[in-house]
Amino acid sequence: MLARNQTLKLISYCLILTNSIFAQGISPKFPFIQNNVCPFEGCRYGKWTAESPLIAYTTEGDSSKIAFKIAKNEQFTAIRGNVHTIKPGKLLITETSKKFKKGCIVYVLSYQGEGSYYLLHKGKIYNYYDFDAPCEFISKPIFVWWVLIQNKAGKCGWLMLKNITEDGFKTKERINGSDALS
Repeated sequence: MLARNQTLKLISYCLILTNSIFAQGISPKFPFIQNNVCPFEGCRYGKWTAESPLIAYTTEGDSSKIAFKIAKNEQFTAIRGNVHTIKPGKLLITETSKKFKKGCIVYVLSYQGEGSYYLLHKGKIYNYYDFDAPCEFISKPIFVWWVLIQNKAGKCGWLMLKNITEDGFKTKERINGSDALS
């Protein structure tokens, strides 16, 4: 077991190494996971109704084992969810600003709702609203929302809801009750 000061030195070294890697423009490790989030404006958990058939998986992040299926018009309870960024988006800075130089790459980590994203540059996370640089997408991010659900029989499983839009968050699965704004 490491002594406290050895542990602190190791943590400091890891932080310095991580910032050094980001500073060199090397892509961060993915998936990037945001726990206990709802990925769009109006998103809510609670009673949902499937408007198309759904599959619940045994384990979050693993679509190889089916826990159970949800039929069209079946009600179930959405408990919580985590958004996995499978592949980050990449933004190219097109003009120098206070915080960013022209030509640098900024990674898109996740969607916050209301047209806002979390961004990563040189180890620092930015909110898109605080982002002050003109930019353009080089590549779009790939987001998957894993939602823990419980069916009427009391069995729990995970829905895998992949984002299908280039701006914001939308899935091909049709579910009533997940969006308070619709």
